[in-house]
Amino acid sequence: MKEDYEENFVSSSNQFEEFLSSTVWTDIKGELNIWLEGVRDGLEDTDSDEKDLFRNQGRAEAVRYLLSLPETIRDTILEDQHRESQKEQNKEEGEI
Repeated sequence: MKEDYEENFVSSSNQFEEFLSSTVWTDIKGELNIWLEGVRDGLEDTDSDEKDLFRNQGRAEAVRYLLSLPETIRDTILEDQHRESQKEQNKEEGEI
């Protein structure tokens, strides 16, 4: 990632928690896992050439990324909140 990348999430960590425990996310995960099974089948196909292998590896990586995305965003929001809290605390301690 670029060093100058800045997260600008609109949702809160609580909203992501709710999403992660929702039936919507359960359904999405189910579909993504079906895709991942299909990719695995493609990886195990002995008739695949190198191009197919690389394509399927990329697909598997993309699906795994999507499966982890809500938790990654939630964790990033929590880290940002913690960092902001620490800044405020340090600022208050400096004023004393």
